[in-house]
Amino acid sequence: MISLTVGIQAGRPADAGAAPGESALTQPNGTPWPVDATRLQVGDLLVDLRYRRINGPEQEVELPQRVFDLLLAFLAEPGVLHTRASLFGRVWPGVVVEDSNLSQSIWMLRKALGPERRDWIRTVPGSGYVFEPPGPVAEAAAPALDPDDHARPGGDAPSVPRVPDGAPLESDAGPPAGNGPTRALTSPGGEVPAVGARVPPPPTTRRWTRARVAVAGAVGILVVLVAVVLLTPWRHGPAGRAPVGIALVEVGDTHDRDTRWPGALLHAWLEFKLESTPEVTLLDESHLAADAGALTPIVVLLASGTAAGQPDQHFVRARIDGPDGPRQLERRGAAAEMPALVDALSAQVMAELLPSRTNEPWPTLAIDADAARAYADAYDRYARRDLAASVAGMRNVLERAPGFGLAHLQLAISLARLGQARPAITHIQSAGTLLAPLGDDARRVLDAAMLSVDPQRYMEAADAFNALARDFPERTGLRLDQAWYQFRAGQPDAALATLDAIDWQSEPASVRIRWHLTRADIAFAQGDAEGVLLHAGRTEALARAGGAGWERELAGALHLLALLDVHQRGDQADRSRFDEAVRLYEGIGAELDALYIRVSADLAAAPGDESAFETLLARAHAGGYRSVEIQLLRRSAFQHYAAGNLSTYRSRLEQARAAATAAGNPVELRALDMDLLGEDLLIGAFDQARKRIRSVRHEGLGSDQSVWLDQFEAFTLAVHGDFAGALEVLEQTPRRLQQQGLPALPDASRARLACARGDYLMQQGAMDQARLELDLCSRSADRVVQLRAHWLGAAIDQLSGDRPAAARRLDRLATEVEALPPSPDRWGNTIELGYLLDRNGLHEQANALYREAALALEGTGYRWLQGHALLGLAESRTAVGDWLSAATYLRQARPLLGTDRWMTDLRLGLVELVLSLARDERKPAIARLVALHEQAHRLGDVPAQIALHGLVAADARLGPCDGSARGEQLAATGMRGGAVDWLTAALPDGQPLALE
Repeated sequence: MISLTVGIQAGRPADAGAAPGESALTQPNGTPWPVDATRLQVGDLLVDLRYRRINGPEQEVELPQRVFDLLLAFLAEPGVLHTRASLFGRVWPGVVVEDSNLSQSIWMLRKALGPERRDWIRTVPGSGYVFEPPGPVAEAAAPALDPDDHARPGGDAPSVPRVPDGAPLESDAGPPAGNGPTRALTSPGGEVPAVGARVPPPPTTRRWTRARVAVAGAVGILVVLVAVVLLTPWRHGPAGRAPVGIALVEVGDTHDRDTRWPGALLHAWLEFKLESTPEVTLLDESHLAADAGALTPIVVLLASGTAAGQPDQHFVRARIDGPDGPRQLERRGAAAEMPALVDALSAQVMAELLPSRTNEPWPTLAIDADAARAYADAYDRYARRDLAASVAGMRNVLERAPGFGLAHLQLAISLARLGQARPAITHIQSAGTLLAPLGDDARRVLDAAMLSVDPQRYMEAADAFNALARDFPERTGLRLDQAWYQFRAGQPDAALATLDAIDWQSEPASVRIRWHLTRADIAFAQGDAEGVLLHAGRTEALARAGGAGWERELAGALHLLALLDVHQRGDQADRSRFDEAVRLYEGIGAELDALYIRVSADLAAAPGDESAFETLLARAHAGGYRSVEIQLLRRSAFQHYAAGNLSTYRSRLEQARAAATAAGNPVELRALDMDLLGEDLLIGAFDQARKRIRSVRHEGLGSDQSVWLDQFEAFTLAVHGDFAGALEVLEQTPRRLQQQGLPALPDASRARLACARGDYLMQQGAMDQARLELDLCSRSADRVVQLRAHWLGAAIDQLSGDRPAAARRLDRLATEVEALPPSPDRWGNTIELGYLLDRNGLHEQANALYREAALALEGTGYRWLQGHALLGLAESRTAVGDWLSAATYLRQARPLLGTDRWMTDLRLGLVELVLSLARDERKPAIARLVALHEQAHRLGDVPAQIALHGLVAADARLGPCDGSARGEQLAATGMRGGAVDWLTAALPDGQPLALE
């Protein structure tokens, strides 16, 4: 039988992170090295005891706590046999964990050591492990300064007043390359697209994958991933353009609305010009704090006010504190003259800062004093990332000054972050026309920003940032922009290749924080739990060390880790990270973001009180946060799906699709199409499913999303008996990645594919290859992939004739299936378990499971699943000789399962054949047997052929197969348990059919 569960949720490494107790090795007291040691040397590796890192010639790896504790046990006692029991006692003291946790941790540790050192850990079968490094373990000298131990600000470091940073529910603060709260050419965005497809077809256990798919976008909602430029070590760019680091700081009374507006206007206008200049990196307080010892920026202090005793006389001032000392520039005049004076002063400042670009053209500041006052307020909201207020304010400004291109640009960015693509595109086009003339390089930066607000042009935006990054390698943030939009376009594999192209560990903390957080987002979207733990954990550590200014990054990392822990440990998860993220947002005044985290925590549990969800959904809609609205609806839909509330599930999916259509967001629509594709298969609409697959294939898909689609397509082929075609489809994504030189699939994706390949190889009689795939499938610590591994292993054991081994696996399967919530996932796995129990002779247990599923599926609309439950009942009743009930269930199942689907045609035909024999109708039984064998032979379904061979006499010829050929086939495959005696045992005449 082909597994109905063709999609496996992506990865949960067992207990790879925080656990319910302190490990005995968390503090290495009593070890051979000094208690205050910070680093150990073993062979060619350095082990950093402070940061749980292994540094080797090929890589630097940060280990999860449990894996690091395992390493400490080995380092403390090399050459000693560590039994599995002793390791459980030392690494998981007082915690009940599965045996596979240790195996998974050993695998992760070997991977961290590197391919040349995997044999340092020797497995002693049946006993445990011995750590055998090539040399002694010794204390290593501490480095003068660890790359992540940056000094805090002090001494002569400039003191920069912090700009308020309380953006409510930012659907995406742009690519992970930001530099501060005030961004004029910030690359806009929406949240991270749901890159992973919804868990596949009928029936499938999708809880972790469906949740992470929806959350993958929502996680980026709350994280400060702002702006195009980033702090970088200063390197020389092309054409003599030396990189420049600049900090713009407003000083004076910034709360006086009547006097501060010229200074705010100057700040915004200079920011636009500087961000349009590719060799410039703008800095803010959080960057200076994180990298105080590495910076020598030019600080520009901006101020405005009125002359003493002359309230009608305004001034605007810029003081430049550069390497040659301070220089002050100032303009004075009446209020009506201030916009022109600000424009002129900005030109002077640009000439001082960038003398090589003095003659480059810039647009005129097209705004009057009245509109400029309103703009100062709107810009303040934009700088705080208060997107809904920013949109309202910028629209007010444009009513007064429709030709002000900068307001069009910032309105477009705010709208894009809210997920309102269509109006964003309109305003960005106006900005592109009005913000002219521009020099060639500034035009390229603006063109990239224009591409980035259109979800249908994310890959073009990525290409534009790639071109800029090639020409201006000193502006590291451009590479982050490129990776961000590759990810947004559904190309996480390409994004990873971009991120890994540069030695990010040599960059300042501000770059590494956003680099790690982007990697964590991608890992979460791909179901790579190990990657989430590594990169979100590193983000957390760096953000905590950075202090003030990194609250959003810290909250984002905590949110990811909290969600992962929920999916790993369910009700036993530590939900305190949700609470800390809430406190962080509340601390910076981001109340709506705090509400989002609360709702996110609710959506990661069983459905309950939805008042907070409804409040947030209403506020998101009213504020125009379309991407947030879509993600909330999708996550709620998956939550209700897992709980079996299918009417609510479908209603919320329909609402999400309507919102995505209204927003004109093709990325969200593609994700929802994947949801609908799963629904097609659950109800058995295979023709519609094939059409949808062809449609989605035309879109740009990333590796993990392609894996899901491949599994969908392979299943539709296998249903009709095309096992070779199904296997070919499953090879598409890995082959494409290899051909393009892109990163390999995450381990979780590879394990899912192995499970599916093993199933289809088994149908072709390739049992040895199927066992190899089972081995790869079994290595995953994800509980759902493990469920599939147990199913595949039991099927292989049964076909091989080892029913006791199959029975042991079935006991484990029954326990795990019973723990699933009452959802289609539970019912599908219940049906599959029933089939395996039937084959093992446990007919009454199988019958009870089939009844449970059939009753639960009534009225759900999942015809395909319901038909399988009824078919199972027909088989279990046939097996015990209840011919009348079997015939009744068979009649009910047939219209639900459809025709011309080999997966079910074979099983229906076998039941009908046995029922014919029970009525002593041997002629129609023989005719059906011959027809089924002919089809099985044509399709290459080896288990079906062997099952049908068992119904005829040893010397009879069945099609091209005589007794000798049948014996050779049995010997070649080892399928000694492939007979259908479990189905025919109740026949009064157990003799094989004599064929004429």
